[in-house]
Amino acid sequence: MRDARFAPARKLCLACLLTALVAGCARRQTADQALDADLAQQGKSRVAVFPLAGKVTIDGKAPQLIRRQKIIVTLYDAANKTQRPLECPFVECNAEGEFTFRTYGDRDGVPPGNYVLTFAQLVDRGKRGYLGPDGLKNLYNDPDKSEFAIAHAKGGRTDYVFDLKVE
Repeated sequence: MRDARFAPARKLCLACLLTALVAGCARRQTADQALDADLAQQGKSRVAVFPLAGKVTIDGKAPQLIRRQKIIVTLYDAANKTQRPLECPFVECNAEGEFTFRTYGDRDGVPPGNYVLTFAQLVDRGKRGYLGPDGLKNLYNDPDKSEFAIAHAKGGRTDYVFDLKVE
């Protein structure tokens, strides 16, 4: 049998939990609405995006990175490879070589399209950006020479594996 003395405390806890849940949902809507308003102000609207994620290995193994080294994956539009790298979507791999692209929110992906991927191992210098030399010996950082092309489609894909041969 439950102790009747604690019933008001249980009701108060439940009310607080429900209030927090409702407030969290309302904040999410507000963030989405703010994003849509910002895009509209720029004359843009949200486009459909689909997950794009995977893993980078170097010579069949997880990257062996030291200090502030990062593997950077960049997506170039296959029809416009002359884009400057900072105009293209890019993402850092984690210590295991895993990466996930995002456009509007965490892990949401990128619009469908034909992409060429490039890879570089650079040092993250904080405000100064990513600096070389490329630890992958400049073998994978040129979109014109990249052997990694994908057709990213509706539904997306999260199991890509790109094995970079450096040795």
